[in-house]
Amino acid sequence: MKTKHLLLFLLLALTACKKQNDETAHFSEARAEMEAQGSKSLSTARALLAEGNFTAARDTLLQMRENYPLALNAREEGILLMDSIELGESQMLLSNIDKQLHTTGLPAAVHDSLQNNFEELHQKVKFYQRKLRHDKENTRKH
Repeated sequence: MKTKHLLLFLLLALTACKKQNDETAHFSEARAEMEAQGSKSLSTARALLAEGNFTAARDTLLQMRENYPLALNAREEGILLMDSIELGESQMLLSNIDKQLHTTGLPAAVHDSLQNNFEELHQKVKFYQRKLRHDKENTRKH
């Protein structure tokens, strides 16, 4: 009985591994290499985003797009990551402007300018939140 369970488990494990390999089996050698390099770039960009280094994270993704044009899966993930970068940067700027708006003694022109920037960034944050939600839902369907 234990042998049957062990064999069933091994069969399931091998099938799972085979499915994963089948997804990349049709890739050319060049694309497979670019996907691997693109994946490394994504990891680097995610780490930079986690540190709050938005510019370096954005630059890493832009370099990935330029250097690895065949890394289509990595580039697709990069779109979501770029949106996350834009969202994070906008949220940080929104927070900074909000703090400035609560400063007393600001000239009216400066306050109005900050208020306009605040409203624009607030709309940008809402846009990227909706876009990320939409893109994640559509990515799961594929």
